[in-house]
Amino acid sequence: MNQIADHMIATPVPLWTQRRRLVLAVGLFALSCKPAVSVVPLPPPEPKFPELGCTPDGREQGEKPPNGTKIWCEHMLPSGDWSLHGTLIEWHTTGQRGLETTYAWGVLHGHAQYWYPVGTLREAGHYEQGIQTGVWDSFHPNGLPLSSGTYIAGRQEGVWTYWDANGHREEGAFVRDQRNGPWLSFTADDIPTKERIYRNGRLVSQRGL
Repeated sequence: MNQIADHMIATPVPLWTQRRRLVLAVGLFALSCKPAVSVVPLPPPEPKFPELGCTPDGREQGEKPPNGTKIWCEHMLPSGDWSLHGTLIEWHTTGQRGLETTYAWGVLHGHAQYWYPVGTLREAGHYEQGIQTGVWDSFHPNGLPLSSGTYIAGRQEGVWTYWDANGHREEGAFVRDQRNGPWLSFTADDIPTKERIYRNGRLVSQRGL
């Protein structure tokens, strides 16, 4: 056994084997020193409907006129279903914009605007989790004001003002969605003409001024 071991230790390595090992070692070293390839991410695609302002994790849906009447943003729920989330824009059959609203996971939330088919603004205000809140203004088709007042938790509260198509004004207070106290009527020249008294939404008296 010792003779065999001595023979193995003393056996010289052939020159061609040494060269082969050297070439392999140099090659492995070169591979280990090769710089990593830098992968540049592709830019996100241009939005089809930039007016929606959809976020990158959402998607655009619908078609604008003349191919459709509505466009909107939607995002995926944890369940895997898609929900309206972001801006929704609709058009009348006349081609005029009909509404622009904002949603949060399928519920109206944020600023909202509505237009008549002729293109003039009909109503504007704000939703909070599907409920009207804050100041809301509405207009006649000719653009003149129709009403202005405040919603609290979906109910008319405080002073509200109404105008007819000729500019005659009526003004008074709401309490929990009901007229209460004095309501005054005015001419287009802002001259008071009538006073009405309400209690819990019911007219209890009136008189000319």
